[in-house]
Amino acid sequence: MIIATSEILDNIDKTTILFFSAPRCAPCKKLKPQLELLNLNIDIICVNVYEVEHNIINKLDISCIPTLYIHNPTKKIDPTNKYQNSDINKVKEFFKKEGIVIENKLQLDDNF
Repeated sequence: MIIATSEILDNIDKTTILFFSAPRCAPCKKLKPQLELLNLNIDIICVNVYEVEHNIINKLDISCIPTLYIHNPTKKIDPTNKYQNSDINKVKEFFKKEGIVIENKLQLDDNF
């Protein structure tokens, strides 16, 4: 997982998941290591909502955290292309629906 800067966000050239979170957010702290355990066919960039410019937050209509946004540089920014949930099983369902291939490195259970 890469930690985002504005420069990185401006130069994303492939489909990428933006993981909007905050260091003290309990659901974010729970979800981040679970995301790292997934083998995805897509990069994840962690975006600290306290350190990113507010125009990015506003443009994507990020209203709560954690939020996962699928950024596709060939498409127009779509604020509805996001998912707001910290339940890893629901996140995996969202990824599958969006065509993101998932292979667990370790088996995750609901109590993780």
